[in-house]
Amino acid sequence: MRHLSGVLRSLFRCSLFRRSLFRRSLLRDSVMNRARVRRAGIALFLAMLSLMGACERPPEATSSSAGESGKMPFDRQPRRGGVSPTQAWVPSATKLPEGTTITVRLQSALSSASAHAGDTIGATLDEPVVIEGQTVIASGTPGTVRVLEAKNSNSSVEAGYLRIVLVTLKVGDRPIMIETSSIFAKGGPREEPNTASAAVSGSAHEDIVFDAGRRLTFRIAQTVDLQKSDLQDSTIH
Repeated sequence: MRHLSGVLRSLFRCSLFRRSLFRRSLLRDSVMNRARVRRAGIALFLAMLSLMGACERPPEATSSSAGESGKMPFDRQPRRGGVSPTQAWVPSATKLPEGTTITVRLQSALSSASAHAGDTIGATLDEPVVIEGQTVIASGTPGTVRVLEAKNSNSSVEAGYLRIVLVTLKVGDRPIMIETSSIFAKGGPREEPNTASAAVSGSAHEDIVFDAGRRLTFRIAQTVDLQKSDLQDSTIH
């Protein structure tokens, strides 16, 4: 009996010892796991700080940009393909605004005695057309004058008259249709000897004649876009 009780005591002590070792092992593993988690957290925190510092750091200037930054604006080389500031403010005068005056000289004579509505004669620009300081149409540019109305003075009561307009100007290689104010001219009474027959029949009247080289000034009635290519008048030859 004594021997059995001694064996039981030894087994009980062994069991207590094993339990103590198991508890110590669990405690040691728990402490190690906590240390690992703490080290991982510290490493993550340091990595985040390093990343934030890299984002906030200004980019380093290269040697060329640093050299250019030290120069005055007028010392730097101009950039290729850029637009000049002054050039951007220069207007592109490609239109004849309403009210622009056009002065031409007739290339041939025109008379109400022989002219008919629809007739055309040639003319040349006598003065350059200048818009916003730019010469848009040069002097000597050919143009076309058209007869709107014409009547001869066959009657002794009414004088002959003409109404004409400037209809085209040749800009470059193409005629550009324009709309201008008309010019109306009427003949005056014809001077005749003071005779009894003239007094009975009444005063005769003359036809109006525009001689070759006559200087005439028209005024643009509607804005003209000189860049449009569909303004060519096929009826003008």
